[in-house]
Amino acid sequence: MTYRLFLPLMAGAGMSLSFAPYGYDLLVFPCLAILFLCWFCCSPAQAFWAGWWFGVGQFGTGVSWIYISIHDFGGTDSLSAGIMTLLFVMFMALFPGLCGGLTGLMRRRFGLEDFRLSGLLIPALWVCIEWVRSWFLSGFPWLSVGYSQSDSLLAGFAPLGGVYLVSWIVAMISGLLAMAIWTLKNDRRSSIKWIFLGVLAWPVGGILKNVNWTHDIQPVVRVSMVQGNIRQDQKWLSSMKWPTIERYFGLSEKVAEQSDLIIWPETAMPVMYDQARELLSWFQQKVINNQAALLTGVPMVNERDGLIYNSMVLLRNGQQQFYFKHHLVPFGEYLPWRSLLGWAAEFFPLPEDDFSAGSSHPAPLWLDKIGLSLSICYEDAFGHEMLPQSRQSNILVNASNDAWFGHSIAAFQHLQMARMRAIEMDRPMLRVTNTGITAFVDHRGRIMRQAEQFQPQVLTESIQPRAGMTPYMIVGNAGIMSWLSFLVVLAIIFRRGERKRLHDRKGRVEYDPVP
Repeated sequence: MTYRLFLPLMAGAGMSLSFAPYGYDLLVFPCLAILFLCWFCCSPAQAFWAGWWFGVGQFGTGVSWIYISIHDFGGTDSLSAGIMTLLFVMFMALFPGLCGGLTGLMRRRFGLEDFRLSGLLIPALWVCIEWVRSWFLSGFPWLSVGYSQSDSLLAGFAPLGGVYLVSWIVAMISGLLAMAIWTLKNDRRSSIKWIFLGVLAWPVGGILKNVNWTHDIQPVVRVSMVQGNIRQDQKWLSSMKWPTIERYFGLSEKVAEQSDLIIWPETAMPVMYDQARELLSWFQQKVINNQAALLTGVPMVNERDGLIYNSMVLLRNGQQQFYFKHHLVPFGEYLPWRSLLGWAAEFFPLPEDDFSAGSSHPAPLWLDKIGLSLSICYEDAFGHEMLPQSRQSNILVNASNDAWFGHSIAAFQHLQMARMRAIEMDRPMLRVTNTGITAFVDHRGRIMRQAEQFQPQVLTESIQPRAGMTPYMIVGNAGIMSWLSFLVVLAIIFRRGERKRLHDRKGRVEYDPVP
């Protein structure tokens, strides 16, 4: 029994090395295969606990940076921050635990074995649970296994069905590897067959990776992104308001003549927009002489209803366009169920005022005829939510403040997810952050240029806009979820058909008269 808990725990912890910044993308396959092998011969309860311990290893190592956000920048004491991080990891581990429990129940109920279990059922259930994790209680899609393949040939599947199609390919290969190990002793020929089927995914992905789903359009846009590097614990101090503004103004003025667009990160302006409006307009029109449009993050109060928004504003030639963040961070940007949880503010540093969510179907911001698809902070982790705006746009823009993560692996993981959005939509991604990692990403998801973390820096690059749509942009997650549902039903139908044939054969043997 011990191996069924210890092995999944170690496999889950090891799987975090397949993501950025480590990049051992092949490691995800044996780690998942170990978990699947444990599920082959477990009761439903044992399979649940094997999955849960795998999740503890996966999230305990992969998102341990949550402690930094809560303790270092949230102002929570060490004990409380440790308890909250542990509870979060234990909760997230329920998702792979649920996958294991469902696998055990369906295996017992329908008698699924061999390829029906490893090649059809388990990979489909794994990705369905990842998908549920992406929206349940606001969602946390971090560490979905498809992201581990952002640099591999398997990323070529992303424009077809998004990151969850890549996750399914990863889970299917892992299931075939588990099946190969399971049959190695008694049937080496079948074992080689499972390995061969799994290896086929790489050349197919390589072919897909070279397909041009979209096409270049004119004009090329010269973009400068400013990484101000304002420490999170100083960001909102009144004494830092003018030094922050002067830093962004000074860095931007130097590149105005060579830029069509200057981008500042999320909440780069440490004041509300009504206080910064005239100053920003003066800077855009007078200091940089209307030569470059200015896109900046700034909090905004709606004068009509008093609601507060985390917003981006595009200023050019006296005109202004807005984007309001719509997928807010619970307990960071708003307190869910405030009437029930308001008491917790006495013990933990929770937001006093809630940000309000913008429209879930925002319009692009326009730079002449070039559409910009905006996302703020970890909105870029939810690819399906970016689709309505991105279908009308030519360039993806993500403005973040990853200073909350400190010197952890989270900023690298976040950049990896942004790169996957570029691959899915076959469009360049401009990612500007406060402390890093600011980066230009091309439409293949490759990093063209990136800034050094925790340094004030300006990156300037010529960006090629693109038009057209990938298959994923047309169908969204509905395509892959329909396919996974079909596979689960197919596995059950195969098993029932086999049972009927066995029953009929037994009946003929028992009752047919001897000639």
